[in-house]
Amino acid sequence: MTNCVVINSSMYQKLQKIASKENIELRECLERALNDYIENYEDSRHSDIECMNNTERAFFLSVAE
Repeated sequence: MTNCVVINSSMYQKLQKIASKENIELRECLERALNDYIENYEDSRHSDIECMNNTERAFFLSVAE
């Protein structure tokens, strides 16, 4: 499957730099970045929610004191 994605020049330059360092094609670098994001999405989302809940909990406990 082929898709077309538009990214800003700053992100493109960063991807080029990483691809060059890793000695891989830009396409592969982008695939790896998207794969990492997708694989870690649920974990990071749950961590953010848990962190927020802990922060809220701490706030309400401190107010109750």
